[in-house]
Amino acid sequence: MSSRLVNRALVGAILLFAVPHPALAGGVRIVEAPGLGSLHELQDAVDAAAAGDTLLVGEGTYGPVVVDGKGLKLFAFPGATVEIAGTLEVRNLPADELFVAAGIRATGAVAEYFSDPGLRLLDNAGHVRFLDCAFTGGEGAYGYYPGGSGGPGATLTGNPRVVFVRCTLAGGVGYSSGYQCYDCYGGGGGNYFVQRAGSGASTPTNIVCDGCTLGPNHPNNVNLGTSSGAGARNSIICEPMSGRSPFMTDSGASSVVNENNTVVPSDDSRCP
Repeated sequence: MSSRLVNRALVGAILLFAVPHPALAGGVRIVEAPGLGSLHELQDAVDAAAAGDTLLVGEGTYGPVVVDGKGLKLFAFPGATVEIAGTLEVRNLPADELFVAAGIRATGAVAEYFSDPGLRLLDNAGHVRFLDCAFTGGEGAYGYYPGGSGGPGATLTGNPRVVFVRCTLAGGVGYSSGYQCYDCYGGGGGNYFVQRAGSGASTPTNIVCDGCTLGPNHPNNVNLGTSSGAGARNSIICEPMSGRSPFMTDSGASSVVNENNTVVPSDDSRCP
């Protein structure tokens, strides 16, 4: 897919947000299939849509969503607050297709030991883009020894072409021995923005956060591990509550992106 088509989709999303529209009540409409009317569940609309379709999402809270093997444009209606109570997962996107989401917020579910991420990207060969979105990991579950780990804002595995623009990513707060913590067992306070998920995992490549806010509930906000062409630019990076460095690399990282970022205290009003 050409960069021109990718940019055209992003411009379309920006124009949609910029132009006043009458309010859309809860529900989801598929632009290319008006005969379906408004669907109550976002997952139902995703399943009914064809590759390349545009979904307009009205005000409301929706269940977890999985987009499997097809490119879609998922836009919150202008002025609407769209929440996903659970994970937004995009997987198996073909190399010649595009997935774009704009104005979507998702918070991972609480789970034993390790809570769920707000966003999960898995094996997407195509272009994946997020504009004005917010992804938050689920809070750590209470009562698990030595502590319930907060979920990552986002987990990405096998995605060569991902960009976040003006997004917020924050790990969920962890719990340990009955009190909140920010660097508990298993990562506690959440996630790294970019990190290879263990031995044998694919190398994070071309994952860039541009104009984003990276929250403080992380051991480190940006940990580039063995990545290539990954990092952040023009972003607010909140100092981790763990006291560790907000931006870390190692000898395996190449073509690091660290441009015009601002590191602020964790209690800064701009931090999630």
